[in-house]
Amino acid sequence: MRARFERIQNNPQSGFSLIELVVYSLVLALVLAIVGGMFISLLTTQRTVSQMNDASTEGQLAADSIETGIRNSSAYTLTEPTPTSQLLKARVARGTNTNIIWKCAAWYYTPGDGGSIRYAESGSAITENVSTWLVLATGVKPTSGALIWGIQGEQLTIDFEALAGEDAPATISSSAVSRAEVLESGTCF
Repeated sequence: MRARFERIQNNPQSGFSLIELVVYSLVLALVLAIVGGMFISLLTTQRTVSQMNDASTEGQLAADSIETGIRNSSAYTLTEPTPTSQLLKARVARGTNTNIIWKCAAWYYTPGDGGSIRYAESGSAITENVSTWLVLATGVKPTSGALIWGIQGEQLTIDFEALAGEDAPATISSSAVSRAEVLESGTCF
């Protein structure tokens, strides 16, 4: 065994030359750069998909809240929009078929601070102190024009974009009609 070790040690051809080490190091660096680039691309794609998913989910939840409220309402009204806001109020049925409770519900859209939709519900008329209302969605803007809600006959239309960072926004477009058999507003508006 010792003789074999001495033969390898004395052989000038054994081991790696400096040029071979440099070439191997360059190949390794190239492979690491490719893998690193793929990893960075994967993280960027994951962030984009996550932002789009979050924006779409928020927008759909806000639209679902509005649709459900309007479908279960005895009456609703859309106040005259201002350049800074849009307010939708409804008298909404809550509970079961045998135990219905009427509530006042309101949704508020403001384009300020990137655009948001807020929600409030009360047993009586709702105060318009929107800073205390629940935020349903942020990063919201009208698809076209300045309005996200409109009334066409007895139908409420919902049309907005939920912004997803710098990526393409999720477009939310829907409509709702009141299905309640009682048609009165009570004290809600």
